[in-house]
This record gives sequence, C-alpha cells and structure tokens, in this order.
Amino acid sequence: KDLVWKSVAVAAGETTVIEAGVLKINNNQYHKIMDPETGKRYVSYAGSTKQLALPPGRYDVSFSQAIWRGVEIKEGQVRVLDPGILRIKNNQYHAVRDPETGKRLASYSGSTKYLALPPGRYNVGFDRALWRDVTLKGGEETVLKPGVLQIANNQYHHVRNVETGKRVAAYSSSSRSLSLPPGRYEVLFGKVAWPVTIREEKVVQLNPGGITISPRGYHRIFDAAGKHAITHSSSSKRVMLPPGDYSLKIADQHVAVQLTEGKIVNIKVE
Repeated sequence: KDLVWKSVAVAAGETTVIEAGVLKINNNQYHKIMDPETGKRYVSYAGSTKQLALPPGRYDVSFSQAIWRGVEIKEGQVRVLDPGILRIKNNQYHAVRDPETGKRLASYSGSTKYLALPPGRYNVGFDRALWRDVTLKGGEETVLKPGVLQIANNQYHHVRNVETGKRVAAYSSSSRSLSLPPGRYEVLFGKVAWPVTIREEKVVQLNPGGITISPRGYHRIFDAAGKHAITHSSSSKRVMLPPGDYSLKIADQHVAVQLTEGKIVNIKVE
C-alpha cells in the first residue's frame, strides 16, 4: 500500500524488467514495514507471511514497539532479518523496556511462548523489579530463568529491593507464586521484614507463623525490640508473621508469643 517504484525508465520497443527485492523475517510474528522518515506504515508482515517483495530502498521494521531501523532492500536480492529470541521461564506478565528511556517496547504475557526482537539490550520487568541489560543476539535464543517466591497462608505482602528499599512487587492473598529476577529482597509482614535471596530457577518457600485472637478486636502486636509489628483488627481472622518473639497487650497484661514456621497461636481474651 502506497509503495511506489520511482523513476522506472521505459524505452520504446524495448522490454523493461524490474525485479523487486525480498524481505524475509525469521521467527516472524507481526511486523509493520514503515517509512523511516515519517513512520508511515506501508505494509504488514504477518505471522503467516513467508517473504515480502518490496521496491529497493530503506525501511524500518517494527517488532511491537521496538524498531529495526534502516533495513536496506536491494533489487533482486533477499534481505533476511534474524531477530534475537527471548524466552522467560515461569512467565507471568513482563514489560520489555528500553534500558535508556524506560519506554515499554513489548509485552510478554502468561501465554507468550517467545518474543522476537531486534538485536540489542533490554530491561525486562517483573512487576517493578527489573532484570537489567538482557542482551539479545541475532539468531540466538536468550532464556531468563527467574527464581520463584511462594508464601504459605499468604495475606498481602509488599516485596522490596534490599539495596534501594523500594517496593518492587506485591504478593496478594490470591497469589500462588511470584517470579523475580535473582537478587536480595525483603518480604513485609505488616512492618516486619523477612529477608530472602532469590536465585535462578530456585523456589523460596516462606512458611510464616500466625496469631489469632478471639473474640476479634483491635490489638497492636510488637516485635522483640518493642516496635509495632502489625495490628490484629476486628476484621482480621489471623495475622501472619515471620518466626520470632512477639508480644501484645490485652487489658493490663503483656502476652508473650513465640512463633515458629507454620505455627498458629490462638489467644483467647476472657
């Protein structure tokens, strides 16, 4: 569409043969062939397309929002684009971003088998955690193997990066697991941090202890240093905490609680 072979000379009594160039994209998905100056789409290269005939010239080829720029098509020749292949194990939803600008270039969903992208460096998001400087090489496959975090009796937990202190993910009450790039994190149970180290392809399982108070009411729970750890409210069935020593004040009494992994302590208020 709107592709024009310009300045074709035709002489009287002679046969003029024009031979298009051919574009072939390996591991093709869906791509737009665009004018490199205006960004205007000329034609599409679909997943079922085997090759595409084009007038000689330079084109930009899209891979989602990533652009393979300045692809030169020559008369009578085949130009093969061999993108890099990105695969993510235990994939959930991931934004693939430009490492310089942070712009989202492609999305990798739970149903995605692979992404084909121009060779280069990318950051891959795991919620707000980034797997930085992922290098894709033409014709080669790069596989990311994140670690997996699992929390038993999970409620709602922020996950933050140890080095920056910033929240990078959330583990909700409906979460079964969370994929994360290798690194050091803290999982928050109220205000109490449980440090974890995530390694490639390894599963880290947290099995917190719990406190139930009946009848339900408003009770502040403190850690061993006397700092406020979490609140057991009237809507709480139980609160979950990392193993350790805790205390709470009921009436005029301080009640000491020692939690071990998986242990549920039931406190009855008379």
